Amino acid sequence: MPAPRNLLIQTAAKSVLSQLVDPIKPDLTESSIAKIAADLLRQSGFPDTWYYDCPAFVLLGSRSSISVSGRDYQPSSEKVGLNNLVTVDLSPRSGNDWGDCARSFYVENGVCRSVPLGDEFTRGYEAERSLHALMLSSASAASSGLPREACLSAWTGQSKHLSAINRLSLTHSSLGS
Repeated sequence: MPAPRNLLIQTAAKSVLSQLVDPIKPDLTESSIAKIAADLLRQSGFPDTWYYDCPAFVLLGSRSSISVSGRDYQPSSEKVGLNNLVTVDLSPRSGNDWGDCARSFYVENGVCRSVPLGDEFTRGYEAERSLHALMLSSASAASSGLPREACLSAWTGQSKHLSAINRLSLTHSSLGS
């Protein structure tokens, strides 16, 4: 099987996300993190975006649990602070090929990490990983030609994943308060 056409773009997006852990500090904002990410994408050879004019979509703090269209998105000036969830979604493009990759970063006691240490963020992190694994297994089942009902039951028949969603909701609701 040949490599996907967007492999280089997606690899660059993942590399940029991994480079964001160290620069994210308590005094940065959505706006400053978005600029750093867009600059890193440019330095990687991907100055263009496919998602409106938004190469790096960043949400944190009071906006970490909202949904905003890229068409309407404006990065805020809210600071990261000492404890926060920061989500960065990248949308690099080269010609007709594009990438799409997002990560959550956990700021605990002023230190940014890609894997949290504290209980509250860890519950959300584990829920996200469980849901991602379930999605991948369902997508694999769907692409393997299994009946639609079998794929749907993979989503609905997993009570542990439903409790993971509840844990994630608790984490997000406590961050917003």
